[in-house]
Amino acid sequence: MLSYNPLPHLQPDKGYPIVDVAGWKIYYTDGTIVSSKDVDWHNAPKHEVQIVMLYLNKLDSSGRHCRHRMCGFDFYFKDEEGFGYSFDDSSFVRGEVVYGKWTTYENYNKLFNIAIKDFEF
Repeated sequence: MLSYNPLPHLQPDKGYPIVDVAGWKIYYTDGTIVSSKDVDWHNAPKHEVQIVMLYLNKLDSSGRHCRHRMCGFDFYFKDEEGFGYSFDDSSFVRGEVVYGKWTTYENYNKLFNIAIKDFEF
């Protein structure tokens, strides 16, 4: 179990639920990026997810949305309570699911560098 929880609304042992989300982006293995402005979560492509970036309803000192990055998991999901993720325990997964996929370090690093600089959903 994590001893430090930087986001107080997360359950530190499960990472769920992440609430008060203004929007999201999903970054896929092939470089495709899908946003909550493009489709709803239900219609987002389901496979080969590398990064899910959540844009919270809280602004930083620059007036940009605070973000929560989820990556390295097998399952990312959204239900009526919020967003969540799970590494390999599908019994915890609920709601609408998109599936993570292993990729090379080089590919992940390329996607990460795009995602970390992207403050617009």
